[in-house]
Amino acid sequence: MDVLTEYRDAWAFLRDRAPEYDEEFQIADLVELGRQRPLVVGLDFRPDNVSGIVAALPGVRGIALTLADGVRREDVHVHSYAEALRVVRAVGR
Repeated sequence: MDVLTEYRDAWAFLRDRAPEYDEEFQIADLVELGRQRPLVVGLDFRPDNVSGIVAALPGVRGIALTLADGVRREDVHVHSYAEALRVVRAVGR
């Protein structure tokens, strides 16, 4: 599941701003979905945020990284191969 692709800093929005909107999608909803079904999540993963995201989503089975260079669309989280490697290496640090 790719989450909040329309937001450049989707995780920061979900963590910091979404709680202001009780009826909107929340981290707890994502955690619950992960507990109900096998779930892989796509977000704006970066080496500096991926471990915190993984820790905050205990029911999620994994992360999804979309590899692409030169994408003009802004409605999908994409990573270059080099960025994806940095993110994967940062998991669990």
